[in-house]
Amino acid sequence: MNEHLILMTIYAFKKVTISDISRYGVIHVSTAYNFAKRLESQELLKLEKDTNDKRNTFIVLTEEGHSLVENIFNQYDITNNSIYRAAQDYYEQMFHFPSFSDEHYLVSQLQGKMFLDGINQCHDHLRKNLLDAD
Repeated sequence: MNEHLILMTIYAFKKVTISDISRYGVIHVSTAYNFAKRLESQELLKLEKDTNDKRNTFIVLTEEGHSLVENIFNQYDITNNSIYRAAQDYYEQMFHFPSFSDEHYLVSQLQGKMFLDGINQCHDHLRKNLLDAD
């Protein structure tokens, strides 16, 4: 899960820091760093020093990491999504789907507002990058 989050965050923003991953994923900085190092050893991402300030390190996807993320997108099946399944169950009981704001509220109560803010930012960047790619 943490590795997936890291890969998706980098894909969304193209270039991130460990602090960015920690903030958007709501995970501890040391956890983000340890998982990033594991992904680096698998050659899915690389850590690069900022050319202007060597104290800053950025993380970018390798070509292999980029391909893996795109394969994940291509294989995604919405019927395996727990929120989608819950909405389907809701529909069967209530004869209509819950509103987006209802689902948004429930997820924020379960995961926290910071989690949703991070997801929304990543989603905005993904949408922009995917639309720009076409």
